[in-house]
Amino acid sequence: MSVELHLGDCLEVMKSMPDKSVDAVITDPPYKLTSGGHEYPDGLCSHFNKLWNYDNNGKLFAVPEFKDWLPQVYNVSKENAEFYMMVNDKNLQGALNTVTDTGYKLHNLIVWDKQIKIVNKWFMKQCEYILYFWKGNARKINDMGTSQLFSMNPGNIGNKTHPSEKPVELMKMIIENATHEGDTILDPFMGSGTTGVACVQTGRNFIGIEIDPGYFEIAQRRIHDAEQQPLLFA
Repeated sequence: MSVELHLGDCLEVMKSMPDKSVDAVITDPPYKLTSGGHEYPDGLCSHFNKLWNYDNNGKLFAVPEFKDWLPQVYNVSKENAEFYMMVNDKNLQGALNTVTDTGYKLHNLIVWDKQIKIVNKWFMKQCEYILYFWKGNARKINDMGTSQLFSMNPGNIGNKTHPSEKPVELMKMIIENATHEGDTILDPFMGSGTTGVACVQTGRNFIGIEIDPGYFEIAQRRIHDAEQQPLLFA
């Protein structure tokens, strides 16, 4: 098992990677959030905004265009490789259109029920989405009994090291269905390293790229700590 971490722009790093070199790409890219709207001083949105100094303008990070980085992801993916991309409802159509234009085929839409509700004028929000694509020919997932609806409380509200940090168990569910022990997984938007932690815990090789030095340092530490623990797969 190997871990390869890069501090830098994923567009430049992926250009330096060999074509058709990774078995799967699993990532939670930066995308625009819903901007404006009403303020609810005692709600989750207000807590989130204060915690991450977010001014409700729709952007927490610099947001690269899907069309700029998706072709690079396609190039470094092996034939018949899977691609899992997390997205919110606001960016669902744009992501789907751009990914399929790149050459991938959509196979399913996985729904993460976060079991917490955020106040909204048009139905309360409690879901995020994972677009599941395939390059080339599809194959069955490893556990065909896995539901496309995955219910899990984030469990780390108030203790996140990154504003869009996902539960390790969520990433493990994807990794264990999409790949096999010893496969190589790329996350071009590594953030605080959750996908890398899940790869280490399940015996997969990991390549992570992160442009922010602060989050890169956090990812290094979390993945290093995971490497000191026993593997969690049978």
